[in-house]
Amino acid sequence: MTDDQNRRDFTINAMAFSLNKADYGTLVDPFDGVKDLEHRIIRTPLDPIETFSDDPLRMMRAIRFATQLNFKIDIEAITAITDTKERIKIISKERIIDEINKIILSPKPSVGFKYLLIRVY
Repeated sequence: MTDDQNRRDFTINAMAFSLNKADYGTLVDPFDGVKDLEHRIIRTPLDPIETFSDDPLRMMRAIRFATQLNFKIDIEAITAITDTKERIKIISKERIIDEINKIILSPKPSVGFKYLLIRVY
């Protein structure tokens, strides 16, 4: 299960319930996702440079989640987004447009646009 959790985009998406007989139903939270939920922080489980390099769409997803959930993006993740922003060019326009549409449909899309304008483009 740990390998699967390592590949998740954000700590809040890396939590899981154990399906093992010995500890069935126990929350498995190796990256403190619960704490990040409580503090309303978007953070990557691994080094954010590695996370965003592996899948640059995750930069847009971080911004979308921050916008939709009224969370803040961790400063290390913001720095990584800024440092790896050119990699977004390998993502199809359709996938980028889908994320932008989700930001627009958020309760306060200006949050996402501030992140996009200041950090990504």
